Amino acid sequence: LINLWKKKDVYYAINHMTINIKCLEEDALIAFKNKLRKLTEKYGKNTKEFVIDKNSPVEDTAINFDKSDLLYALHNATLFVKAIKNEDDKWNLKIEIIDTYDFTDFKSINEYMDNKEARIDDIISTTLNNFAVASSEYGVLKIYDVKIKFETKEGEF
Repeated sequence: LINLWKKKDVYYAINHMTINIKCLEEDALIAFKNKLRKLTEKYGKNTKEFVIDKNSPVEDTAINFDKSDLLYALHNATLFVKAIKNEDDKWNLKIEIIDTYDFTDFKSINEYMDNKEARIDDIISTTLNNFAVASSEYGVLKIYDVKIKFETKEGEF
């Protein structure tokens, strides 16, 4: 089963256990790159390699998207990084993002009513979330784990 949708020319494909992100919305991509830069600055001082894993502080492993389609696709995800400096003194990063695609919490309409310009979007999002929670409870929606792995190099992030 592949769900494919388009918003602002950004495509996402979900195929059971794999998410293939072909393009991120600009704000989400900038925020993700900034997180990677901050982590390399924090952990990369005076070393040739570092690892951010389950033993690292939550503020370093937590990844959230505040807006864009990724808010609905990846929510409270975990970020792991293995970084090694290459011979050019640039970081090579192996990235792993782990999440569970599930709907567990009913949302109150008041939780999303902070933006007057997006009230209709907030109402629709809350309603769809709550339908998804009920669908999960009755086995209509399948809950599954998501693992995204990729590599990048300093200068690309």
